[in-house]
Amino acid sequence: MKISLYLLALILLSGLAVAHAESPQNARLIDASEAGEVSAVRELLSAGASVNAHSSIGKTPLMFAAQEGHLEVVQILLDHGAYLEAETDDGCRALFCAVGSGHLNVVNYLLERGAKLNARTRSGCSVLSIAVREGHTDIVKLLLEKGADTEGVDGDDNTPLMLAARQGSVDAVKLLIDAGAEVDRQGRYGGTALMKAAYAGQVEVIQLLTWSRAQIDARDMEWATSLSGAAEQGRT
Repeated sequence: MKISLYLLALILLSGLAVAHAESPQNARLIDASEAGEVSAVRELLSAGASVNAHSSIGKTPLMFAAQEGHLEVVQILLDHGAYLEAETDDGCRALFCAVGSGHLNVVNYLLERGAKLNARTRSGCSVLSIAVREGHTDIVKLLLEKGADTEGVDGDDNTPLMLAARQGSVDAVKLLIDAGAEVDRQGRYGGTALMKAAYAGQVEVIQLLTWSRAQIDARDMEWATSLSGAAEQGRT
């Protein structure tokens, strides 16, 4: 009996492998999803293409559709059983693809379908950090309204507020402060959002942070302050 069960398991596993193997039909589904070809996507799924087929780096049709902002294709794929939390080799998911490309409607829909708001890539980036980094303020606002973690750090130990401050993203800084982001949070080497803004010469952000009572004389691990950082960079 054990041998029979073992053989049955092998047969099932081999069948699963074939279903997920590269095929012209699956490749066409990926292409159609990326191009937003609704009719082609429907036909290919009806013909048996795997809704969870993936490219060489693990990107699924859902990820490609989300990245290009094809909301109807995203809806179709999910309704046909696409894995919402499927990951690429670096931990990217459909929600990350939509956020990075700035497709607000797709981001909102994926969240409504249950996408994990505070998921992270292998390097530690959150969707909120990606939205800040890419300058998609409307998505930053949506994520914060949904309850995104304002204190999650990326691989360099930067919070979303630190990223926004360094980039001079005034609107994002306002949104993050209003959402309760810790103004004086220190990174791995002791740097704060104010220090990063000063080092980068982001005057408007400096004003916002000081109005929000950021510690102007805070020091990092090398005993540097916001003022010394600005002076070092010649930020008159």
